[in-house]
Amino acid sequence: MRDSAYVVTAPFFCPDVLPLEKNPMFLCGSDRFQRPNPFRADLAVSIDDRIEPTLDALLVMESQIHEGGAHGYAGLFPEDETERQRRR
Repeated sequence: MRDSAYVVTAPFFCPDVLPLEKNPMFLCGSDRFQRPNPFRADLAVSIDDRIEPTLDALLVMESQIHEGGAHGYAGLFPEDETERQRRR
């Protein structure tokens, strides 16, 4: 992250694009890694009013969510509609 934060302000790094005068805000999700540096939030933003529509949108992507995504398989999602609803 720090490398990309530096590069966006570095002149001549990408000659076709002007460098930014200030770093933009970088948003990260937390993780449980402790090395080389444990996650430490500098700012927390409430998403209470957006979480339900976001979850609804994710539930539409059956192949990514219900079937297990890139590491899943179709057998995780039942063929029977009643069972599919229960899984959702």
